[in-house]
Amino acid sequence: MVKWTLKFLNIAFCVNTTKLSANLRCVNFVIDINSMLILSVIPLDLSKYLVKHVIGDVTWSRRMAHEMAESIICAEMVRQTHSGDDSGCPLEEYTWIPPGLRPDQVPIYFVGLPEEKIPYVNSRGERYRLNQLVYQLPPQDNEVRYSRPLSDEETTQLRKFASQRKRDNLGQGVAGHLDKTMPCTACDEMMSCGDMAVFASRAGPNACWHPACFTCCTCQELLVDLVYFYSDGRLYCGRHHAETIKPRCSACDELILADECTEAEGKAWHMNHFTCTECLEALGGHRYIMRHRSPYCLNCFDTLFAEFCDACGEPITVDQGEMSHEG
Repeated sequence: MVKWTLKFLNIAFCVNTTKLSANLRCVNFVIDINSMLILSVIPLDLSKYLVKHVIGDVTWSRRMAHEMAESIICAEMVRQTHSGDDSGCPLEEYTWIPPGLRPDQVPIYFVGLPEEKIPYVNSRGERYRLNQLVYQLPPQDNEVRYSRPLSDEETTQLRKFASQRKRDNLGQGVAGHLDKTMPCTACDEMMSCGDMAVFASRAGPNACWHPACFTCCTCQELLVDLVYFYSDGRLYCGRHHAETIKPRCSACDELILADECTEAEGKAWHMNHFTCTECLEALGGHRYIMRHRSPYCLNCFDTLFAEFCDACGEPITVDQGEMSHEG
């Protein structure tokens, strides 16, 4: 039995594969390059595996869980497994292969990757790929229906934002053999004619990468399924490219489309998501104290963590401060 945890829009789904397709090990998670959605064949009843709802309205969360189960999880399976024709190289051992390669070229491509990141069926590499699909390509960055309820202005902004990124930045790398000696765009090491390389059309004809060098410039992870966003001469995964344009809320993991947000400790929050860890009071525009990376309003902090005066026994509040004397 294999247990996967898939996280979409801060909703965690635990999927017991023994209850899914009997041929699940051949299931292939793929990216629809046009809609930027993750497609698979997990059935509609996945919504019953909802174990944690999004911050906000529970009714909305349940509705979203059902819609996401229909829209993302239940798309028709697309498989890219092939038999090796006359090459004698069956490819069913992989859950994903680079598009456009002949069966005999696929092992040559994967030999350039770390063993733990090669997507063999039922392997660490398969789990790595699934995790990166969800992390690198957040559906809420591209589709209104996977976001919390948005205002009309936010809806317009998100649609414009997603459309512009797809038009100007989105691409998918292509693997193939070099026809001449060229330097790797990432590491500058010379690659010989005939070496396996990855090409990105948005970077131009003189750019190529070692398969292991085709990574996001921010998180340094392999660009999952070779999907990239190109900007200012750099390759990004979808998540980190979006964050070069809009801040991301640390509470709900959605982009902040409003004009105002709260910034603290190097992070950003929607105004109504920056709340006291204890009482959930909104902290935007108010004083707060961080403890163990969590924000607290002053009242809750005093109640939970205040020191007590050795002389009078009363709590020493945040505003009072304290004085110690040794001797």
